[in-house]
Amino acid sequence: MTQEPLPLPEPFEDTSDENIPLPVSNEEVVEPVQEQENFFFDDQNAMQEQPVADVEFQEQPQSQEVLQPVVPVQQEAPQVVETVNVITTTMYTDLTLDQLNERLNKLQNRLKQNEKDLKANRKEYLPLARVKRTLEKDQQKLRRREAVIARKKVILYGVNNYVDIDEEKAKKLSEDLDLLDGLRLSVQHCEDVMAANKDRFPILEKTNKILTDTNKDLKDDIAEIKAAIEQYKRDHNIED
Repeated sequence: MTQEPLPLPEPFEDTSDENIPLPVSNEEVVEPVQEQENFFFDDQNAMQEQPVADVEFQEQPQSQEVLQPVVPVQQEAPQVVETVNVITTTMYTDLTLDQLNERLNKLQNRLKQNEKDLKANRKEYLPLARVKRTLEKDQQKLRRREAVIARKKVILYGVNNYVDIDEEKAKKLSEDLDLLDGLRLSVQHCEDVMAANKDRFPILEKTNKILTDTNKDLKDDIAEIKAAIEQYKRDHNIED
């Protein structure tokens, strides 16, 4: 028996990738890579060859910006003084010279009377204020001295030591006790004075503060009136 020959396979036709371009040769692939490499090195050379003058030109504005904030501070200082001078004189711009002088005389009379009252009040207030300060200081000294003497007694006499006593230390301790008694008398005297004036002293203290503040305010007002008078004379060409 003879075998029949097998049929030949049909040629395969790939129609899905008809539009895919054929691979290029090795020479065509190398050329773009070389162009990219040359472009990269050209950029590096351009960066390295940048002139130094351009870098210095970019740094110049930075040094100028540091110096700029200092200039306005020196120019604004005199403007503040001028504003203050205007404020102190604007409240008297509507007054005539006679009205300014009349107000000045009233303020001076008030100041004279206020200083008289302040002087009379201080005759009573200042001695009591000194007694109060002395009392506060002596009370602190008394507490410290009592603590020191108590320690000296323990060191000198101990618990049951009445035989072997240092005479020099005992004499010094006796002197300290005398000073302690005098300090106690001073504290007691100050306390008696302040107790006798416990109602009067707060009134004198408050009155002294009010009169002192009023005295300062009157002097400030008088200075402003005088400045306004001088300004009025300059504006109207009036000579003294």
